[in-house]
Amino acid sequence: MFFKEELEKAGKLLDLPVARRTPRKIIAKDFPVEHGYYSGVRYTENGVEVSRKLNGELVSFTLRREAYRQFIPYRWDQVPQYSDVVWAYAYYYGTCKDMIERWWMESSMPASIPLFPPYHGVNIMKSLIAAGGIDAIVSCTKLLRRFAEILPTLDFKVYYEILSNFQSHLTYSLSRSEEKILNLISRHHDIRVKEIIKKSGLSKSTVYRCIDKLKTMNIITGFLNVNFRKIGLISLLLTVEDHSTNYIKVFAEFPFTYRIFQLASANPAFVSILLPYEYTQKLQAIIGKYEKLKLSTIVRQSYNILTENVKPEHVLLRMSERYYSHLPLVPRPKLEDSYYKPSLNELRLINVIHTTGDSSPLRLSERLGIGYWTVRSMLRKLQHENVLYNVVFPTGIALGDPSVILIHEREENFNNIATTFSTVSTALLTYIRGQIDGIWGILYTKPRLTRAVIKASRLLLKDKIRILQPVISAESSSWQVPLNLYDGRSKTFIIDRELEKLDASLEEATISSAS
Repeated sequence: MFFKEELEKAGKLLDLPVARRTPRKIIAKDFPVEHGYYSGVRYTENGVEVSRKLNGELVSFTLRREAYRQFIPYRWDQVPQYSDVVWAYAYYYGTCKDMIERWWMESSMPASIPLFPPYHGVNIMKSLIAAGGIDAIVSCTKLLRRFAEILPTLDFKVYYEILSNFQSHLTYSLSRSEEKILNLISRHHDIRVKEIIKKSGLSKSTVYRCIDKLKTMNIITGFLNVNFRKIGLISLLLTVEDHSTNYIKVFAEFPFTYRIFQLASANPAFVSILLPYEYTQKLQAIIGKYEKLKLSTIVRQSYNILTENVKPEHVLLRMSERYYSHLPLVPRPKLEDSYYKPSLNELRLINVIHTTGDSSPLRLSERLGIGYWTVRSMLRKLQHENVLYNVVFPTGIALGDPSVILIHEREENFNNIATTFSTVSTALLTYIRGQIDGIWGILYTKPRLTRAVIKASRLLLKDKIRILQPVISAESSSWQVPLNLYDGRSKTFIIDRELEKLDASLEEATISSAS
């Protein structure tokens, strides 16, 4: 009865008929609940068998999930990840969300393809729900139905492109409370929750709810973040000055590629790399062989979140007031005197915190399969060593249209430029030194301000602006620490083979581009 009711409910919501042969019976059976997209059920000729090992709420969730699956065409079965849409629908209406999310995380299948960030279905779907609620899931489902009708071939790349394109057009509306909290975070990146409650005048429950939503929407990360420099990973920026995507495909498969930024013009592209410091010279030697590749080191950075409603006619005035204020240069952050060498389990913990943003000792213990008190001890030690620290970072997601900017400017003027753009955009800017020197970063501008910001930038900075172009992809990074390359005994990354493979692949890409 419940399954039939859920079918009718989903059908009315979608305004579509089912796309599969509906199971005739729902049968309770004794069998283990294994991980996977069909976890808890088995399809047979007679109907659907549901495991008796599921408790009451999980039975309801599972039946709701399978009812919604009936509206996805069979053709998508060759792309298992489509099931994340089905799980997302059931998750939206489910209770006990923490328990369901853990089950979903264990059952979802990660994937990766060149030029796209690694696929993590749970995070993507939660972001869609936070931005558009159930309407976002319904729209995704209708897109899957439509493309199953018109495309001769369906594969994971098609599915991910549909999802990415849909996600890029979502608009995120923030409540006054969320904007107030974002304003505080943008001015005080190391602010604690107690201070937010005090300064905002909001209740404790409201603050926690807003922070959870902002994190779910991928607008901020934190409050516990990783200082990768402290464990010996330094930030590099690679400029790829080539219309060909061959080089990009090579770096998309390099395990220390943190993020790839592709411009609307396709040339150049930028690759953000986190590399063990002892291998920097080897990578520089490799990159030096290729004329179209330029490597620089990120030596300082600045970021802010803009939540004010700025009018287009005020853009030039706001930018010029800051640009001509001639702020003194703040000293560079002190480089690490010594690097902390984590154990393999500590590195696993660092990776989970980085990829999930979760800082709960209990949940981390469950994810890692390590005792609660051991996790508590590791957290304290990593915080003491400044590997983990309390800070909030903006991701830029949902805060406007992303553009890459590259400015030919001296480092002493970095503060002036950073504060100039902070008045009209959410700006994540860095100063780079190496084969290219200057200010590089991402500007997230509200759509109605984009033209005004571009015009004002060119008027103020003139020919100092080398690049100011829209970005095709600038989503938050899904990079994971390459644990398989970490030697637990020496407590170092061993990547000589990876660099050899990189060199060989770049040589092949060069030959391929020439031909």
